[in-house]
Amino acid sequence: SINLQLGWNLISGLSSAVSAQIIYANDIVQNGTLYGLDGVYYNAETIEPGYGYWIKTNEYGVLDLNENSAKEQQQLNNSNNTNYIMFSNGKYAVTLFFGDYMTQKEYLSYSLPPKFSGLEFDVRFSNDMKYSMGSEEIEVLNNLNFLEISYNIKKNTDNVSWKLQSESGQELEIASTRDVRI
Repeated sequence: SINLQLGWNLISGLSSAVSAQIIYANDIVQNGTLYGLDGVYYNAETIEPGYGYWIKTNEYGVLDLNENSAKEQQQLNNSNNTNYIMFSNGKYAVTLFFGDYMTQKEYLSYSLPPKFSGLEFDVRFSNDMKYSMGSEEIEVLNNLNFLEISYNIKKNTDNVSWKLQSESGQELEIASTRDVRI
């Protein structure tokens, strides 16, 4: 058992691997918010011994790592019908999702851990999420000179147009599917 605070917590792997399903079986843990770090944050499927992980809770409490408490993990709403934009620097890639509506609980599953100086690559909406239902700034941390942007608009029932705008004011309209190198 691990005592957790409300919000983001750093935890460490135990003496044996623990499945993410066991983590998410605890009602205090926000589904989809178990992250490892390998130069870039990634959704972890297991907690491995000797490694650290970020996890977000909905309240204070105790994380019970009893294997009997496993339940099926709720699938995040990033199915084939969700619009996405992917940023890659050739070494790392991050995908952001946008343009679909979901419940607050689903939305919180797209929360990202805090930024820190040790990240090699990070892309997120300005509200520290990897999902946006509206107009958000995208923050990019890239230590390489190469950045490729790929996107796919799969759902646009309201005939909304999306645009990427650089800090210099250059605009790129996002429609259908495309790859762009900057």
